Amino acid sequence: MKRSVVLVLDADADTARAVASAATTRNCDLRFVQTSKEFFHFCTEDFENVIAIILDIDPKMHGMAILEAWDACENTPPIIVVSARKNTAWARSCNDMARWPAWENL
Repeated sequence: MKRSVVLVLDADADTARAVASAATTRNCDLRFVQTSKEFFHFCTEDFENVIAIILDIDPKMHGMAILEAWDACENTPPIIVVSARKNTAWARSCNDMARWPAWENL
């Protein structure tokens, strides 16, 4: 039986705690990584069971690198990007990336 995994990328674990309760109510397993290196390692090990990704944008996570790599991939699960950052160049960059044509098919 295929597992349903929600993958959370979150450097400081605040979003992971919030997603954990939602994932369990849907009978999903939660996997949590704190760095982009852990994310890319996870992708080579257990990615086929991932049904959704939650990316908490944080400079320690290198979220832009993850989103750029994501854009080059095929057959990927939906990704939800969250951030508490407001009115910064970093946040504006994320907003620009959210308008990429690749996101239209999600």
